[in-house]
Amino acid sequence: MLSQKLKEFYGKVVERLIMQYAEYLFLSEVISELENERFTTVARIAKEKNTSIAVITRDPAYLELLKPIDQKISLYKTDLQRLSDEMTYPNHYIWMMYKDKAYRGTSTEIATLADFRRHCSPTGYICSTRFRFVSAYLKKNKKVDLTDYKKYPNDMKLSYFYNIDEITKLLEDLDFLTKWKQQEYLITGDTINKWNMVI
Repeated sequence: MLSQKLKEFYGKVVERLIMQYAEYLFLSEVISELENERFTTVARIAKEKNTSIAVITRDPAYLELLKPIDQKISLYKTDLQRLSDEMTYPNHYIWMMYKDKAYRGTSTEIATLADFRRHCSPTGYICSTRFRFVSAYLKKNKKVDLTDYKKYPNDMKLSYFYNIDEITKLLEDLDFLTKWKQQEYLITGDTINKWNMVI
């Protein structure tokens, strides 16, 4: 059983992650605006010179004019990647709680197990890998099958799901937590390489 004190602590961790997500969205918006500004500038020059956008984007003289905005975009993308690398989940419980809370009230809200399964289904997506890891570990080591739709129905609230015993007891499983952290904090050489694994 997860103590109230630990739940509150995990809640604070999730609050920090949500703040980071807000920063991520803001930086993404700034980058998008700059990219739109760049395209508008290129289109205007092409119109003035009566040529195509493709010609302008290959011309060194015009690329020099675009250099300041390109540098801004590059710097903001560096910030965005840093932020993405920093957003880590110390355990599966915090990850699931974050997914439950971060998207509330949005078009991508993850309120039910169906939403969560859908979110964790795209091939090559990091959350898909996390979910496969949790599912595979539970099936192999605890004889728990998360694909059992009778026991874990699609309409189950995600907030209920990550508080069931099968999920919370993994917080006491040192083998599971060690393997989770090895992947969540994985660095290969100088590159942050979270969940670069195949299950």
